Amino acid sequence: MEVSKLLFCLFLHLWNVEEAAADIVGEKEILLQFKGNITVDPHDVLASWSAAGDPCRDFAGVTCGDAGFVEKILIHGAELEGQLSASVASLRFLHILSLFGNRFSGGIPEEYASIVTLRKLNLSRNELSGDLPSFLETSLSSPSGSGCELLFRRNSLQLV
Repeated sequence: MEVSKLLFCLFLHLWNVEEAAADIVGEKEILLQFKGNITVDPHDVLASWSAAGDPCRDFAGVTCGDAGFVEKILIHGAELEGQLSASVASLRFLHILSLFGNRFSGGIPEEYASIVTLRKLNLSRNELSGDLPSFLETSLSSPSGSGCELLFRRNSLQLV
């Protein structure tokens, strides 16, 4: 009886390890989708972002937590051009998305509302346009110190 419990526990542990490894591989794919939305990378900032690389060790601007999941994407002043990737919303442990000083255009994807772990979103000094997504309007009206810290120039975005 004890042997079967031990085997069952071992099975669950190995299954969780395998599932976590699959999640980490999934995060690499998400980051590569983000890179795929970049049309101009004049300083080759994302050159280290490759299918063969490890996002936690090799991807410039990416920081992972102890469990190996992406927690921060910090790419500042790189003059990246393209549109923000909605796939970033699938990064389940993302705390900070800071992309100031680039040339991202278009709007902020509504999918970013589903990043429940997001604490800081810095999209200032980009070329974003269009309506401000409703989830950001809610965050903007929340009291200081709660919700997500938002940094972007509002003159190019409008409240919906």
